[in-house]
Amino acid sequence: MRVTDLFKNIANCISAVENPYPYLKHRYIDWPRGKRQKPYELRLRNGIRVHITEDGRDWFTAEEVFIGRLYTSNGQKIGTGDTVVDVGANIGCFSLLASKLVGSEGRVIAVEPDPQTFRKLKANIELNQVKNIVAFCGAVGETNGQTILFRHANPLFSSLHEEVDGRVTANQQVPTDILTLESFFQEHNIDKCQYLKLDCEGSEYGIVRSLSPELAARISQITMEMHSVPGESEAELDSSLKQYGFMLDDTGVLSYYHR
Repeated sequence: MRVTDLFKNIANCISAVENPYPYLKHRYIDWPRGKRQKPYELRLRNGIRVHITEDGRDWFTAEEVFIGRLYTSNGQKIGTGDTVVDVGANIGCFSLLASKLVGSEGRVIAVEPDPQTFRKLKANIELNQVKNIVAFCGAVGETNGQTILFRHANPLFSSLHEEVDGRVTANQQVPTDILTLESFFQEHNIDKCQYLKLDCEGSEYGIVRSLSPELAARISQITMEMHSVPGESEAELDSSLKQYGFMLDDTGVLSYYHR
């Protein structure tokens, strides 16, 4: 990390976090030395609280969402009363932020297929006592039914695919329910989705492939992390979304599609 980026990250942390010391110690002292950090509670100045455990990369997820503002910068919009669907919710950092932004009139549906990570997600929702987040333990993809989650040693890399971004993910196999986005919208009575977040380690291809023109028209914005998966094409995914009327904004760290 460049010195300018380091100071920017520290400044953003102090601006966003009420108790920055545990995170800064974890991020810049303990983790680079391979030292495990004791669990702590990250307290944001906006009132959000998050359990940071000693296993996984909880701190990294919090950094992306709250300090790097990966999902709320460069024109990405979440408004009062919106419906937000968070596919790949992990421990719930983005869901909690979206919950604040949509307010009591909006709602957030958080999707996490790994039962271990799902328990952390539920714990963080309960910690914040929010009423507008619904948590779903399962996957969203190209089919309905049951599938296998390949759990990686680092929970951030767990996937429905055995290889993602050149990494073999199949450390452990865990059965999970899977729904297409259309079935998921029906099950949760979603008429309009103003913000769809896809951070699902390769499942974005199947999700986009399963879209119909009618379903796509009900979505205003899609922010996704695209991953390299054997047999899948980022160019085809991009072309499909543009055919459905989305425009690409790739001016920020994370690209997103909007109408």
